[in-house]
Amino acid sequence: MGTWYAWLLAVGLTALSASNNVRILQRFGVTLHSIFFPTGIHLLAALFVGLIAGFCEEIIFRGYMMTQFARLGYGKAVQVIVPGLFFGLMHIAYIHTTHSVVAGLGVMVPTAMLGMLWGVAYLLGRRSLLPTIVAHFLNDFIGIAWMLFLMTSHALHGFA
Repeated sequence: MGTWYAWLLAVGLTALSASNNVRILQRFGVTLHSIFFPTGIHLLAALFVGLIAGFCEEIIFRGYMMTQFARLGYGKAVQVIVPGLFFGLMHIAYIHTTHSVVAGLGVMVPTAMLGMLWGVAYLLGRRSLLPTIVAHFLNDFIGIAWMLFLMTSHALHGFA
């Protein structure tokens, strides 16, 4: 289940990340109602991305990688930093989607930092994945599907 401070850290960080996502989406004209209450394809995409990424990425980066570094005798700093960096690097596809290294790095760096902080929450929660899976789901549900839609539609129309 995790501890209350693991939940507080994981969900608190997600609130900060989600608020940034909301600001970005509003610049593209997406309404608050559409962000928090998606319909149609956006609802399906938000649920799909939120559930799949939230579950799978937490299993891989927090559950598996952090456990392997612990089993190999590395300290908590390495257990948090290295998987967090890989988590950020995994999002390198944003460079291709946006056709911009700066925009891609603008996603990768904060994503790596968020991954590291979710790693801290994972450790604070006595290695319970539940707080980070829920936080990751919420983060991706609130905005990520919209961002992917906007990035690909702008890229297809030559606006990136």
